Amino acid sequence: MKTLLSFLLLTLVAYGGVYGQTVTTIASNVGVDDDLILTPEGDLIGAHYIGSTLKKVTLDGESTVFAGGFSAPNGLAYNSEGVLYMADNTGNHVYLMDENGTFLDTVDLVNPSGVLKEWDSDTIIVTTYAGHKIYKLAPDNSLTEFASDPEFNGPVGLCYDDNNQLYAANFGNQKIFRLDEDGNATLFTDISTSGAIGFIDYRNGYIYATMFQQAEIWRVDMDGNDELWLGSVTGSTDGDASVARFNRPNGIALSVTGDTMFISDFGSKSIRMITNLDAVPSNSRDLTLAVNTTLEVAPNPVAEKFTITLDLPEKLKASLVLLNAEGKLITTVMPVQEMMEGEHSIDYTLPALSPGMYYLSLYFNGKSQTNVTTPFVKQ
Repeated sequence: MKTLLSFLLLTLVAYGGVYGQTVTTIASNVGVDDDLILTPEGDLIGAHYIGSTLKKVTLDGESTVFAGGFSAPNGLAYNSEGVLYMADNTGNHVYLMDENGTFLDTVDLVNPSGVLKEWDSDTIIVTTYAGHKIYKLAPDNSLTEFASDPEFNGPVGLCYDDNNQLYAANFGNQKIFRLDEDGNATLFTDISTSGAIGFIDYRNGYIYATMFQQAEIWRVDMDGNDELWLGSVTGSTDGDASVARFNRPNGIALSVTGDTMFISDFGSKSIRMITNLDAVPSNSRDLTLAVNTTLEVAPNPVAEKFTITLDLPEKLKASLVLLNAEGKLITTVMPVQEMMEGEHSIDYTLPALSPGMYYLSLYFNGKSQTNVTTPFVKQ
């Protein structure tokens, strides 16, 4: 059986409203103003940089102290065993904690700021704000200098893209760097605004960056092209993209399924939630583009191999990703590339997957927030 699906976008527009993304405050004045991370149970841990604690916040807005006694809690990351790493920036330590906030160990490091688990191991990547360097913290707690570049200016934010490419962002200006496996840094983009980058995260072909001294969230496609995504003047207004306001957005975290974004407002010590991430204005030309694009999978159900057929109405940049039934990314089928107008045929062999429903999604990277999704069944 062939399945041909017109776009999920039509549903997203109807659900998201004329202006797409929707911002909601889930916890007001809870003392979270820095990095955010989701716990394995689905709650949020947030750092209080101008304070001494980490807070656990449920999605219903209930807040409790997770751990305390710090100097300036900053970056957060989990390893594969559920151990939480926290960079105490002015305390000059990286703390290791269990699921209850109990201290397991500390590592001495001057001005640690951002932390991120290495994609293929339990090594933790650590930026140092004042030292302008990036280190690797091994599972045995030994430290090795990984990267140093004259253009580093208070690096804090870290993220990987779908191809396991590492990025680091300066807090001291608007620059984001790509780093290779040897720690060599190349300028990826210099965001077209003023102020400091708080944290960065990656989603579906874009790096999202909070602008700490502004009231804005920017995003950058994989070619380094930036755009103002949300925000304008300072405020704390909830609602759609036409009215939503931020107060010095800083921390950023994505839900497991990637369909919800959480932001900490440094100015209000609150946590904001952004939904309908892929929605676009109903008057956007990208809606026309989506409606005139088709995506087919055959055969369906799929045993192992299948053929993907795309029919594109114009030349554009696109990528294909494979998602599970919950919308969680499994793998990138096709990285971002420029594709010509017309029909394209791609033969693909599935990775080892359990039987069930899966989704193939086409993203118009660097062009719109639109995605085109078709379901298929793995036998």
